[in-house]
Amino acid sequence: MCDIYAYCLMTNHVHVMLAIMEKELSDVVKPLAISYARYYNTKYSRCGYLFQDRFKSEPVDDLCRLVSESVDDDCSSLEKAAPPTDLEVTKMLLEECHGMPIERISSLPKQDRDKILFSVLQKGVRIRQLSKLSAVGFSIIRRLKKYQFPRPRDT
Repeated sequence: MCDIYAYCLMTNHVHVMLAIMEKELSDVVKPLAISYARYYNTKYSRCGYLFQDRFKSEPVDDLCRLVSESVDDDCSSLEKAAPPTDLEVTKMLLEECHGMPIERISSLPKQDRDKILFSVLQKGVRIRQLSKLSAVGFSIIRRLKKYQFPRPRDT
C-alpha cells in the first residue's frame, strides 16, 4: 500500500512523507485522515470535521537531496486566520446586499444570489455558517464553492 518515512504532527496541520506503491495518493490519504478524525473526535468527545482543507502534495525524488536542500517555503500559507464569527459574516452579507435584509438573499434571482454568496465565500467563510446565516441551502453553496474554487489535482 504505502511506506511512511516520516511524519510531524503540528498544531494546525500534519506533514507526512510517504511512498505510494500501487494506489493513488488520495486513496491512501483519505482513509488515514478519516480514521484519525474518528479517533480524535472519540477521544475528545467532539464531532465534525477535523481537517479544514484537502491535502497538498509534492513529489520527492531523492530523500538525501530533500534533507540537504534549504526550504524556501515558510509554511505561512498553512496557517490561516480564525474563521470569521457569525457577527462578522452578518456584516459581510449586509455589505454585499447594500443594506437589503439578509433574509431576502434566498429569494433573489440565482445570478444575484450567487454573486453575493461567492463574494462572501472568498473571505474565508465556512459553507455551513454561510448557509445558516443566509438561509440558502448548504448544497447550493457547496456547489457554488466547488464550481468557483476547484480542488487542486494530486501531483
